[in-house]
Amino acid sequence: MGVCRFGGMAENHEERILRRRQEEALVRNERRPKRDCGTPAILGQIYNGGAMPSSLPGRFATHPTILLGAETEGSTPTYSVDTTRTIFFTVVGSTVPIVGDVLMGKLIDGRWCAKRGGGSSGGPHTLPGCPCTVVPDTLFMHVATQPTNGTESVVFPCTLTFQPTPSDIPGVTPNPSWYSDGPYTSTNGNYIVRYRFGCSLGLYFVDAWTTTSSPLGGAFSIASWAVGFTGNQCSPFEMGAGGFTSWHSPNGQPDQGVVISTTGPP
Repeated sequence: MGVCRFGGMAENHEERILRRRQEEALVRNERRPKRDCGTPAILGQIYNGGAMPSSLPGRFATHPTILLGAETEGSTPTYSVDTTRTIFFTVVGSTVPIVGDVLMGKLIDGRWCAKRGGGSSGGPHTLPGCPCTVVPDTLFMHVATQPTNGTESVVFPCTLTFQPTPSDIPGVTPNPSWYSDGPYTSTNGNYIVRYRFGCSLGLYFVDAWTTTSSPLGGAFSIASWAVGFTGNQCSPFEMGAGGFTSWHSPNGQPDQGVVISTTGPP
């Protein structure tokens, strides 16, 4: 019996020693400087999955996005968007994101959380089915010449910004898209228009839509471009030299030299 008691006492003593060593090790570990591994983060491009929120906080559908481009100063990064996958971002703050915005999501309490900056529309943006991977948030329309045969002029230099459809051209789609910074009035006063930049069937274009205050209504095709012609390029983004200006050409006027670029003001 005495041996058994001695054996039991010896075992308890060893357990106490091990426990004390473990506690000392834990204390030393707590006092050791921590290495900050950072918070996991990903990029996601906002898209409308059918129930896109209009206020914050809200959960937004995004396509996972990665950055591409040369690792050199001054190079232009591009986005590669995986449209086959969806990741939901909980967006907070005061600025509601719009379709095409690329946000950085950070993993917080098991959710990807993001905040959209208030000073930008978030671009660049991807247009499905179009040649260029991304299009910048702000574009400038340059117009080289105006008609000289008395034909009214309805094409003027402007800034085009990716934004929701302006209230004075309700129903125009896509929403959002690139719309002019303000309405423009034709030289004869018959048309008040806003310009829209977009892409359809692989061709980039600019057209004009009459506003709710325009004396006469209608929509006009202004110009179109195909990537591949000299002067039409994706990086830096520019459409112009290989384009066709349709507004005055049927009236015997030379091409007006409409150019869309990232260089401004127009």
